[in-house]
Amino acid sequence: MSFKKHGLKAFGLGLLATLSMMALGAASAQASGEFLLLENEVAKTFLEHGITLEAITGGFEAGVRGKLSIAGLGTDIECTGVTPANGLAHRHGLVTGSLLYTGCEVYELGTLTKLSDCEVLDKGGDEKLLLIKTNSIHGLVILHSSETLILVKPATGSVFVEIVLEGKECPVSGTYPVTGSTLLLVASGHAVNLLINPINTPTLITGQEHKLRFGERNATLTGAATVSLNGALVGKAWGAF
Repeated sequence: MSFKKHGLKAFGLGLLATLSMMALGAASAQASGEFLLLENEVAKTFLEHGITLEAITGGFEAGVRGKLSIAGLGTDIECTGVTPANGLAHRHGLVTGSLLYTGCEVYELGTLTKLSDCEVLDKGGDEKLLLIKTNSIHGLVILHSSETLILVKPATGSVFVEIVLEGKECPVSGTYPVTGSTLLLVASGHAVNLLINPINTPTLITGQEHKLRFGERNATLTGAATVSLNGALVGKAWGAF
C-alpha cells in the first residue's frame, strides 16, 4: 500500500455507529432517546412532527481543538476544526454520516509542542494535507442515569479509521486502526446549537464499557462541539432526550 501524504482521514469525535433498536433493547435496560423540535415553546419528537430526517452541521466550540490522546505514547493528534459530512439526524434518535477534521497534526501530550517530523497519514484516504475523514459512523441517543448520551460506533466493522504515523519524531511508526466505541454527552434543554462533549471515563452502558483503542493502546477523545439543524429546519431549537 502507498504511504504517500494524504491528509488525515482519521478518527474523530464523535458523531457515530450502527446499532439497531432491538439490539439495544436486548443488551441493556437503558432507554433509547429521541430528537425533539421546539416550536411555540412546545417540544415534540421528530416522529410527532412527521420529520423523517434532517441534515445537520456543526463544529468545535470557539478556541477548542479536538484531540485524540494516545496512552503510553505521550502523543496527541490534534485538529483545529470538525464538520459532519453527509450528517443526518433521523427519527428515533439516530444520527448517521462521517466527520471531517481539518488542521490535524501531532503534538507532545498535553503541550503546544508540535512534532514537526511526525506526519499523520490516513490509509487510502483523501489527498488533502491535514484533513481527516472518518469512515461512516452511526450514533444512537441513549438515556442513562438522567443524562442524554450519544453512543458512537463505526457503521460497519470495528474501525473508525486507520492512521499511519511516519517520521523521525514519531514515538512509533506504522499503521494503527482506531477502534471501539465512545460516548458523547449532550447538554440538556433545547438550543439552536446543541453542545456535545466526549466522555472519557469508562461507562457501562448496553452491557459493556465504551472506550477507544489506537492499535493496542487506549485512547481518549476530547473537544467540545456544537451541532445544529441544517436543512428545512435550519435555525430551529432542538434537543435530544
